[in-house]
Order: sequence, then structure tokens, then C-alpha cells
Amino acid sequence: PLRLRFPLYGQSVITTLSTCGKKLQVEEEQEEEQEEESAKLTLLSPDSFLTRAELAKGSKVNAMTKAEAEATIKNEKDLYDDGRPSTVQIKSDDCISRIVNSIPLKSYDSYIGMGAEADITACAQQLFPSNITAAPSTLRIAFQWGCDNQDFSSFDGKTYGELAQSEDAVCTSSTKIDTLLQIKITLAATAGTKLNYEKQLFIGHATAEGQPCASSIDGSELKHADGCLFTNRDLTSIYKVNGTSHPDEGAEDFTQLETSSLVSASGSDNVWFKSGTMKATFNNWTGDVTYTNADTAPTYSITNGTETATGSLGLTKSLTSHRSIKNLAKAIGTRLKAVAYKGQ
Repeated sequence: PLRLRFPLYGQSVITTLSTCGKKLQVEEEQEEEQEEESAKLTLLSPDSFLTRAELAKGSKVNAMTKAEAEATIKNEKDLYDDGRPSTVQIKSDDCISRIVNSIPLKSYDSYIGMGAEADITACAQQLFPSNITAAPSTLRIAFQWGCDNQDFSSFDGKTYGELAQSEDAVCTSSTKIDTLLQIKITLAATAGTKLNYEKQLFIGHATAEGQPCASSIDGSELKHADGCLFTNRDLTSIYKVNGTSHPDEGAEDFTQLETSSLVSASGSDNVWFKSGTMKATFNNWTGDVTYTNADTAPTYSITNGTETATGSLGLTKSLTSHRSIKNLAKAIGTRLKAVAYKGQ
């Protein structure tokens, strides 16, 4: 049967949202367990909220070497059509996931949605050494999951966590599917007058106009509309040490994938899309990933304007997400330890 899975972007969202509660390892001292504070949750509309500017590549992307670019493209989850389920399974045993799973859903005719903003300062504090204080940190999320010929009224008032565990949202009788997901995470930290630090993570699964990505079912194929963007921007928005801007202030990692004639085939064991192209941007590298058969690894060709990298994707046992909170936290921890412990 044809697998009607949640947005192509789903697995990356799992990675992003399921690692916030894991603490950084600090060599100089052992962190104590902290009681988690209740999140302040404000319900909003499920409509898109990120601006084009927030989802656009900035002028100070971190330059990748050829080896780094190839490693990144081979580990990019959203280039794989690997049989992920039709709903996102978010772990419930960590800080941010508990917040997201508690957000109530609202049904809108043929789709369900949620929108919310939460204070995640307590989550942020868990990422930092004890002598670094988390400044006000926030999470905002907008989500829409729509299918024709599907009644979502039974989910009205239920939580996102309940949706993720339900078999009633699989859209088995649908011919069209619309998906939208936008997330903005802001993590901030201070250390007296010595440090002022802010990291922002922008995640988008929508069209350039902020509309849901559309897919249609044609026999045993799921056809993804052209121009669906999977955007991930990891920006160090503020980084000041003793009042002076650090060289990394304003630097970012940027990934964007754009669908073009992309088709998924029926079957539960497929790893690759059946046909089509993903136009790819990885920081200073751009190019295409081309699919020819669901059983054949796609080929890629990317360039930084000087060098060109070509090859095919392989079956990677353990895919990683360079935009996950876990890896974001490692980067923060490395920098903040230098400031907090060594006075640099």
C-alpha cells in the first residue's frame, strides 16, 4: 500500500525536539539535577508566522570544505524516503517534548492544527553549565496536517502527543494531503557582564509564501508539489564577550531543500524517492540531488563556485541532524565554557 507519511521533514523535527533535556557534559564540574519549571504556554493560530527574512540565508554563513559538504549531504534525513510513519512520534521524556506534546489541537474541517508559544527558559538552563544563566528563551510552533475525505473532529481538544500515537490520522482514504510546520527556538544565556549570548533556530516546512506543502495521490504514487521548501537556519544572533562582539556573532548554518517533480512510490521498504529532484543548499554549497528509482541511490552534484562535489547517497546506519538541539547545545557549550571557565 501507499504510505501516507507525515511531512518529509518529520524525522528532523523528532531529532530537534527530542534532545533538549540531555545535559551538556562539563569537565570542570558536575551539574546537579534541577527541577523543571512549568512552561508558560500561549495558544496561537496554526498559520505560518516565520517571515521570508527569517527563512532566508544570511550574509555570514559558515564556509564548508568539500569534505564537510559531502558529509552533510550524506547525512541529511530529508533526502531519504525511508518509510517514516504518517504522524510524528515525539519522545515524551524530555523538557521541550513534554511542552509540545501538551499543546491542544483544533480541528478545521479537513485539517487539524495547533499554534503556540512557550517559555522554555527552564529547558535552556539544563543545557548550560551552572555558572551560566539562561536568559528568557522561547519556542514558537505552528502545525497543520490536512487530508481530504478525512474527519478530524474527534481530535478537537486533544493534544499533539495524542495525535502522534493515534492510528486515526493516517489519511487512508485521502487523495490530497497538505502539511505545514514552522518552529522558532530562541536560546539565550548570560554570565554577568562577561557574556551575552543568543542562538536562534528557524525551521520551515512550507512554500515560499508560507502556505502548506501539497501532495496528491495518483494510483500507487504520492506526488509532492513543486516548490515545497525544507528550511533550517541555525543563527548565532548575539555573541558578546565583555561588551565586544565575538567574530562568530551573526554566523549561521543554513540548509534548504526544494522539491521538484518529486514522487514517492508505494511500498514499506523504500529508502529513496521514485523520481524527481531536490534542489539543495548547504551553507556555501548549492546543487541538486536527483532520484531515478526507489531502489537506486540518488546522485548529487553540488558546488561552492570553485569546487564541485559529485557522488551518490548511501545507506547510512545512523543519520544525524546538524540542526538538532543536541548539536546546537554542544556548540553553545564549547563556546560558553571558554568564556565562563577560561575568561576568553
